[in-house]
Amino acid sequence: MTRMIRGSVLLAACVGLWSCSSDPLSDEAGVAFKIVALPSALTMRQDSTQLIGAQLVDALDGQIPTTWTITNNSPLLFSVAIDSGFRPVFNPDGSLTIPSEQTEMRATLTGLTLGIGNLTISAGGKELIVPVNVIPGTLHATFAPANPAPGVAVTMTLPPNMFLAPTSKVTFAGNQNPIIVSRAPDGSSITFIPAPTTNAVASVTKVTNTVFPTIPFDSMTTEGLLTTTTSGLSINTLPATFSTLTPGAAPVVMTANAGFGFLSAWPVGRVPPPDTLPVTFTMTFPLQTNPIVGAISVDSSTVSFQVGPNVNQKANVTGVFFRGAPQFVYAMTASQYIVSAAITSVPVTLSSYLPQIVTPVVITAGAGFTFSATSNVTWPAGAAKVLSRTATTLTVQPVPTSAGVPTITGVISASAPAFPITLVSTLPTPFAMLATTGPSPFAGTSDPATAPLVTKIGFLENAAALVTTPCVATSPGGGSGCLYYKINVAAAGPVPFVLSYPATTLGSDLGLYFMDATFNAFTAVACDSHGRGATASPEACTVIFPAAGTYYIELVDYGAFYPGGSATNPPPPWVKIDF
Repeated sequence: MTRMIRGSVLLAACVGLWSCSSDPLSDEAGVAFKIVALPSALTMRQDSTQLIGAQLVDALDGQIPTTWTITNNSPLLFSVAIDSGFRPVFNPDGSLTIPSEQTEMRATLTGLTLGIGNLTISAGGKELIVPVNVIPGTLHATFAPANPAPGVAVTMTLPPNMFLAPTSKVTFAGNQNPIIVSRAPDGSSITFIPAPTTNAVASVTKVTNTVFPTIPFDSMTTEGLLTTTTSGLSINTLPATFSTLTPGAAPVVMTANAGFGFLSAWPVGRVPPPDTLPVTFTMTFPLQTNPIVGAISVDSSTVSFQVGPNVNQKANVTGVFFRGAPQFVYAMTASQYIVSAAITSVPVTLSSYLPQIVTPVVITAGAGFTFSATSNVTWPAGAAKVLSRTATTLTVQPVPTSAGVPTITGVISASAPAFPITLVSTLPTPFAMLATTGPSPFAGTSDPATAPLVTKIGFLENAAALVTTPCVATSPGGGSGCLYYKINVAAAGPVPFVLSYPATTLGSDLGLYFMDATFNAFTAVACDSHGRGATASPEACTVIFPAAGTYYIELVDYGAFYPGGSATNPPPPWVKIDF
């Protein structure tokens, strides 16, 4: 508009001067020269829209107001709509209005069908033909049937000029992949069995067309949905009922809703598709005791299972299938909680609540509870050695510092006999180990000449004396502290020894050495792994005695040789020697 007005002013000036006829602008300004379109050619996807604009200009590129006409030469390929409200102007009264002639036209094109066509834009006696190419966009495929029942094969047929590659894939978002049954040799259709819960458009890979053969294979989605007759069913909620939600010792029966079943194994001759979920039936209670699942019924409609104690969850189940389409197997979660009996402790009684050192304790289970053949016991101070087991008793040897209540593994409740569990015991009175009163018969001495005669050395409550009891000059162990014991060997030959003590991070390094009747070492064998802490205990060895007679055992402490000395590396609170 600016150029047109400038040209008009220049023309008026020339008229006033009676001369200017030689100025070429006087002949070109405001005279329609051509139509300019942006874009000058369109390539658009089917079912998409695109804008095109056009101007009528003079030879100086000045815009000329005019009326516009658009002729759609390919109405089957695309539609055209002129934007009649484009670029309004203000009237003298300040209101917006659409002028009868506009310097620029805008139109919207919508792709309908694949193909190559054009449109004609006319204005001011000029015409412009704009090429329009409609390339693939949404796939206008058809499904037959469009609402299949579970297991019914569906044929997807492509529109004319479209075809699939031999390796094209069809998927439906949120569903298991369909099972391909067949493909048309010319790529015009594909037949598949969709998942029974399908209600989605299809995503199709490797689609091409004959109209634009140079366009590479494309991934497209279909225009319409494929909806199965069971699409409203949830693929997450387990379609089943339970005989009870508060089970005890008796099995629970789970029954599948009509149209569903539980899959134990794939029938002979039918191979599961590679992209399905696990096909065998499983049932779990996440982070809780899993049930014991029995056999699935012959008709796949029921399965029984036993529930362990302390369960309060919804069951997770795999191996659920639709009767009409058993190729599709699902993992689902029950809609209801299963709540079993809460068992958090086991009532027991002890043969002694204040036992002496090295005295076995018999733990007896309370009514309704028994022990398994592998039950074990721990106290807060450490694990106890189980000496013997019966169905209702455990005879154990606790460590000397044990106190409080024991924790027992392998406890069986009468309400859930198939599920051994670990429980904390309930005791009528506190439990504590006591040292023997008076001098211990197992207390070693600082000199082998005064060592006590022992026939079986057990726990030593005075192990701390190793810090203040130096070794004698003839000590074969050469440690910083020693205690000595005398034994009588009945005959020549091997005798196994085991030195054990609590495994602590900074526990002292201990060793067991041997002397003959003259207090001299007679063997190079020692129970000494030359380590300390958690990896040091137990230390074992087998000593071959040359003859019957009296011998001496030397218990040696090496704590003083570590950084910080014995104060930082004290001996453990108790020591046990077995032979």
